[in-house]
Amino acid sequence: FYEIEKDKINALHIHGFGCAISKAATSILTKHLLNKTLEEARQICQLYQKHLIPNALSKEETVEDFEAFSAAQYFPGRQQCASLSWEKMERFLEEKVRVRE
Repeated sequence: FYEIEKDKINALHIHGFGCAISKAATSILTKHLLNKTLEEARQICQLYQKHLIPNALSKEETVEDFEAFSAAQYFPGRQQCASLSWEKMERFLEEKVRVRE
């Protein structure tokens, strides 16, 4: 469930099934994207994804809530768990931005 008004995410609720990593990543997603504009949310999604790529971040880009998921880069079987909801949300946001243009 989501509510977007004037390019701002006013409500965001995701219901799904998955492992503890995917649930935690999705919880962090909703926390960080609520009350953001579509473009801000898209940038946050991109920043989160960088946490899953070895050596992709500068110290200034590191977000404390995202750091726990950085370990997934060393476990390919868990990387998808940590990234799936973020990847889907980024695609959703790109589509919403494209439709509004």
